[in-house]
Amino acid sequence: DQLLDPTSGETLELGADESQTITINYDPVDDGFDTGVMIVRSNDPSTADGNAEVEILANGAEPCIEVVPNNEGTYDFGERIVGRTAEETFTIQNCSDPTFGETLIVSSIDLGESSSEAYELSNLPTLPMELLPAEERAFVVGFTPIADLQVETGLLEIDSNDAYTPEIDIELNGIGTTNECPIARAACTVQGSSLPPVSDLFVEPLDTLTCSAVDSTDVDGDIIEYIWSVAEAPEGSTAEFLPDNAAETSFFVDLAGRYVLNLEVVDDRGCISDPSAVSVVARPGEDIHVQLVWTTPTDPDETDTGFGAGTDLDLHLVHPNGCWESVFWDCHFRAREPNWGDPGTASDDPSLDIDDTDGAGPENINLDNPETGVTYKVGVHYYNDHGYGPSYGTLRLYFFGELIFEAREKEFPYANVWWETLIFSWPPDLIGSVDRMWDGVPPCP
Repeated sequence: DQLLDPTSGETLELGADESQTITINYDPVDDGFDTGVMIVRSNDPSTADGNAEVEILANGAEPCIEVVPNNEGTYDFGERIVGRTAEETFTIQNCSDPTFGETLIVSSIDLGESSSEAYELSNLPTLPMELLPAEERAFVVGFTPIADLQVETGLLEIDSNDAYTPEIDIELNGIGTTNECPIARAACTVQGSSLPPVSDLFVEPLDTLTCSAVDSTDVDGDIIEYIWSVAEAPEGSTAEFLPDNAAETSFFVDLAGRYVLNLEVVDDRGCISDPSAVSVVARPGEDIHVQLVWTTPTDPDETDTGFGAGTDLDLHLVHPNGCWESVFWDCHFRAREPNWGDPGTASDDPSLDIDDTDGAGPENINLDNPETGVTYKVGVHYYNDHGYGPSYGTLRLYFFGELIFEAREKEFPYANVWWETLIFSWPPDLIGSVDRMWDGVPPCP
């Protein structure tokens, strides 16, 4: 298609499946609704004279009603077991301007006269109901199918003082089934472990889990689809299932913290199981664990890999005997396992486990058997932005698996910036935030 770009006045060419975002600004001058029309002129033969019109509606400050869920005036319960009640929570919100908006008054919430007896309302608020701007209230629509393969329809009607849409109508659909939905059963174990898969386990950061859905069942059909998802993860985690649609999969535990991993299975009639959850707690096993993660707003995919696919921040742990970037006294990507403490013993040396060069992290430095009476310093270097601009780093310090220090979302405005973050002594009687930024490598004390 060929469109006229309003920002440049030039013809905009779009290939198949390509899109272009057009921003429309709205600056109301008074209360009430405003309308407009955006006209898109193109070579699309299916439009009249090549013109496509898009109606634009906006609300200055009058009461405004929004109902969720509401998929263009419909809500579909899908297939539900005959005789069992499925519930959906609907929320009414006053969507008028939070500062200048007016009170929304909801006068009625009803089911239309033609609605099937399979539908019922519960937890209704006292009516009429007044909602201030941005305030919301919830109620429940229940669906209890009557017969197998019988389609049930209903109409949810909500009346308010919204001048533009005083009545919201949402068509309800659902179908009864005697098909029993499958039952999902998920379990995981650490890859390479001889222990059986379980639904509740403790691991260490950077462990890879093997997760299985083979114990899932369907009494009257076949399971044809597996859906793995991450319901909860530590802030900054980018971990995901690979693959996320198989009976057996793997999961890389990238950060310390708690994870909740969900499995849903689908049978040959399209019925989706309730989720089966696996709880995972990742706890560092070393005496000292330093963790760095970061986010780059202009990086569209912080999980992709390869040179230049993301930004490169580097974690440093420096011994008081040396300076930043020393190959002997600074543990970092150029010296991943420097020899500290007893020269003949490796068990007291720090180690950098990952050098992430393409975005998000983590980078972790671990140290067992640290030297008594030594004060360490932690720093972060924005090594290369690869053209993505500012990044925001979060640093965490763990002693014996417990989080004892966190500095979140420190801005790195450009490449080669250094952040001297904190100092700590061992035994841990001193933990202090330095929080100093440098252009280039900080000077040696």
